[in-house]
Amino acid sequence: MHDAPSSGWLFCICSGRMYSSVRRSFPGLEREVAVSCSTGGRMFWQGREIGEAMSLDRDAARIIAGETRQRGEILLVASFDDLFILGEEGPDLRELLSRQHAATRVVGSIDDIPGEINQLTVVYPPKDNTAVEAYTRMWGKTFNVATSGTGLIDISPSSKGDGVLRACAYFDVPLSRTYAFGDDENDVTMFRTVRYPYVMMNAKEDLKRRFPFLCFSVEDTVREILSRG
Repeated sequence: MHDAPSSGWLFCICSGRMYSSVRRSFPGLEREVAVSCSTGGRMFWQGREIGEAMSLDRDAARIIAGETRQRGEILLVASFDDLFILGEEGPDLRELLSRQHAATRVVGSIDDIPGEINQLTVVYPPKDNTAVEAYTRMWGKTFNVATSGTGLIDISPSSKGDGVLRACAYFDVPLSRTYAFGDDENDVTMFRTVRYPYVMMNAKEDLKRRFPFLCFSVEDTVREILSRG
């Protein structure tokens, strides 16, 4: 990443996390890379936000919160800078949240959350085969609905593919010169947007079959791409 700008390349971190979480996860890099966070809902360059942030309708968030409560699931609600929890914070959830590098707070309802809502994440039992289908059926035509890890479903007003388009428009980058790396269903819109989609080897077999390029090592693959000019 440090060498890429001098060679005329731009790196963009496309993440489902909030900007504050991405910044803590990649300390010191925000001055060298673009950051598309909240699943394409916000874009940053050198610490400054580019364009308008996208938010999720609060009435829809209330309905989804009711559905997760009925199903006995936990709902994570991401605002601009904080992560709120609707449900019980057990040890498995605490371990998950520790990897998010985000400030968290347990609340009783959507109405306890101040400001805009960027994204919802449903935390469901991994053995529940009905959750993904249920939320996709109910909300897939209104929002971007995709898994972002084992037992996690992101529901957002935008997608990682939208984030790629925003970055390309702002930096005047042709889509014919875009590459993407990912390993889960929330990366699919990004894969469909870029010219060269690379699926990581740790991804599910179904995802690897759907796209033409596989990646064993991001670092090695990126170095090879940069060497080609």
